[in-house]
Amino acid sequence: MSSEVNISFDFDSIIDEIESMGKDVNKIEKNTTLKASKIVAEKLKDNVTSSNINREDYVHMKDNVKISHLKEDEELNRIRSIHFGNLQYKAKWHEFGTSKQEPDYLLSKTIKETQNEVKQVIDNDIKKSLGL
Repeated sequence: MSSEVNISFDFDSIIDEIESMGKDVNKIEKNTTLKASKIVAEKLKDNVTSSNINREDYVHMKDNVKISHLKEDEELNRIRSIHFGNLQYKAKWHEFGTSKQEPDYLLSKTIKETQNEVKQVIDNDIKKSLGL
């Protein structure tokens, strides 16, 4: 399992339909994936535990959740990544644990908790773009 959350959707089955209606597929895909990514990012912030360190220069994972731009992966799927920037290595500790720390499955738990809401956002945006 990766230590970042990737949001990807298979738009191939409906792209031709949307294009035939004169809609801007890239704009719809960009906006829809951003909305879905924001849902996951907010839940990730809620699920991550804060450390007790209060130094001014200390960066907490909760304060460092990032959403990538829309990009293509190796299989040409368009994706957005939700990650912790330069603190990404800490996500592995949360997801898989260490020799002294049990895993809390931060990423898996977040995906499971947001799955239905993300699907609903995608469905609503696609229906809206098709005028349904």
